[in-house]
Amino acid sequence: MVAALIGFPAAARAVPVSVGFTPERGGERCTRDFGGRRFSSWQRRGQGRNTHLLVERFGIVDVALALVAEGDCLRRVARRWSCLGIPLPTALLPGGRTFETERDGRFVFDVEIAAPWIGLIVAYRGSLAADPG
Repeated sequence: MVAALIGFPAAARAVPVSVGFTPERGGERCTRDFGGRRFSSWQRRGQGRNTHLLVERFGIVDVALALVAEGDCLRRVARRWSCLGIPLPTALLPGGRTFETERDGRFVFDVEIAAPWIGLIVAYRGSLAADPG
């Protein structure tokens, strides 16, 4: 239910996925299409207390993420969050095991987002190939 409120698509298996990035307001809009169901977020370099972090906005919620190299993977680790600019309690911060890497020329991703007392919000994984065009 929480995933649907945020805009994530319903659970499914083997869904075609496309991802696009568009420059926007000093950052970039990341649009994901899961079998026709679109979801987007806005990503930018953190400033102030979020310096050295990637800030991703989902609707009215900003999540500040540390990008951590671990072996051949790049993990995204949630460090803090806010709603409409108001800091939210770190104890309630959603987290999970999220990483991306490259294998055999493909972008491979594994995303898991869970929250205390709620549990798993969304999980998806797969790989993408560059658009040849």
